[in-house]
Amino acid sequence: MSGLSHGDDDCNPDRPAVPRGGAVARRFAVALLFAVDATILQICVLIGLWLRGTASTWMPINLTPSTFHGIHLAVLALPLGCSFWSLYPGYGLSPVERLRRRTLVALVGFGLMSVYDHMAQSGQWSRGVLLITMVLAISTLPLSHMMGRRLLSRLGLWGERVVVLGERERCKALTGILSSQPALGWIPAAEGEWPPTANSSWHGIDMAILVPPPGDLSLSAVTDCLTFRRFVIIPDLAGRSLGVSAQETGIGLGLGMRNNLLYPGNRALKRCLDLLMVLVVAPLALPLILGFTLGVKIVSPGPAFYSQLREGLGGRPFRLWKIRSMSPDAEARLSDVVGQDGLAQEEWKSRMKLASDPRVIPGVGRFMRRFSIDELPQLLNVLLGHMSLVGPRPLPAYHLAEIPPALVELRRQVRPGITGWAQISGRSESTVLQQVEHD
Repeated sequence: MSGLSHGDDDCNPDRPAVPRGGAVARRFAVALLFAVDATILQICVLIGLWLRGTASTWMPINLTPSTFHGIHLAVLALPLGCSFWSLYPGYGLSPVERLRRRTLVALVGFGLMSVYDHMAQSGQWSRGVLLITMVLAISTLPLSHMMGRRLLSRLGLWGERVVVLGERERCKALTGILSSQPALGWIPAAEGEWPPTANSSWHGIDMAILVPPPGDLSLSAVTDCLTFRRFVIIPDLAGRSLGVSAQETGIGLGLGMRNNLLYPGNRALKRCLDLLMVLVVAPLALPLILGFTLGVKIVSPGPAFYSQLREGLGGRPFRLWKIRSMSPDAEARLSDVVGQDGLAQEEWKSRMKLASDPRVIPGVGRFMRRFSIDELPQLLNVLLGHMSLVGPRPLPAYHLAEIPPALVELRRQVRPGITGWAQISGRSESTVLQQVEHD
């Protein structure tokens, strides 16, 4: 068994410190995340009321105090649903699983609100306000959780210590993954070889992650001799975690695997959510698009928008739109830097991008790329059915050429997205293979 230490890194708010309070820290994390979500939901209701009131010129409505108070109270049921579904604090859940659970909580919650309003109140609440609030909630609750997580990380109160037990190489690999993904909330405090035996230094740690050697069936004997309250067993599935669930087969425990986005019902639901969110977000995005296109025209000659053919669903090409963030002679600048700087050449081969990209327009271009504002015109691509809000990024042809053909074919089975796990997992620092794995 070997201990693990975590160096301080004040520059990285998502890097966890070893939790200081144990059960107290966990309760504080639950309370803070609950409070942040409740606050964000109240803001969503206010925005929904404002937008519906603004539209009353064309669609008259009488927003009474009961409308305000009733909806403000009703949305507080959503954090209760999130708490019931183990989203507070949500340690060990992937971002996709968190999003799935939050979306289902919001859909069920607002559906029940509509049923209650119709049956018990004869429709006193505005359906428009409920719909707008629901779309805003689905869009913003993941962001509110991220804000709460970062605050907890800064306070040293995010995460729980775990012991990683198993084959030496797999233990080291898993420890590296957990350390690089602090958002999961599992902080490796110690490692142990396989088969493990009880160790007094594990006192106070409630959870163990088991990564047994392939074919080892002695899990029951191992867990029976250890005193951890909880175990997570990670089989060797080559990094696959989504669409995998335990399944009792009648002849023993098995793992069921599903490609969820290949089911027509799931595709239709995702498309409906895309359209709803675009219709709500577009009025807010339009002023930003107009403002930054004007800024680009002022500081850089050439068109304000940029388009390029990319590969979409089924391999069909479509024209992707962006606000132009690069100079008109971008390719020439890239060739000069890569041709003259060996380090830049290696970085380009590894990541297909440069940390100090000479192509980007100084000031406005870097700001847009930092906050992905240049991607906002792709809301039109979503509306036209070329893209989805969330999915694998539509890569340029030179990027696809670096990916194994089998993975390219896999990407063609879904619509590409404006954002995805590859973007929020550090796209600038990731290699090509890491980005593909995240997608």
